Amino acid sequence: MKIFRFIPLLLFPVYLLSCKPQQALPYYLEQVNDTTGKGQVKMMELIIQKGDILSIQISSLSTDLRADILYNMPAEGSISSGYLVDLQGNIDHHRLGTIHAAGLTKQELAVELKNGLPFR
Repeated sequence: MKIFRFIPLLLFPVYLLSCKPQQALPYYLEQVNDTTGKGQVKMMELIIQKGDILSIQISSLSTDLRADILYNMPAEGSISSGYLVDLQGNIDHHRLGTIHAAGLTKQELAVELKNGLPFR
């Protein structure tokens, strides 16, 4: 039982010797330059290609719902998820007819579709 009295006395020097000032941790990002605000990321506009499937929704400011429904109905024999750009680069819209889409961007195709509409 006397040995239990000496355990704290033996551990106290170990405690004192283990205490030392904390060393400064190296700063790993010292030489790194912040480039987040430098320059804009430019996203290339995608070009429509043969074999693409396009989802086309046409809407107008008309209060007559039938005007929009006629242009957004799925065509017979078309792919249910959209219009396929065929090997000639055309899409066959059931109301607007054949429209050349390959090589155009989305905005350019939108202009082509608007030009084919009877209402604008």
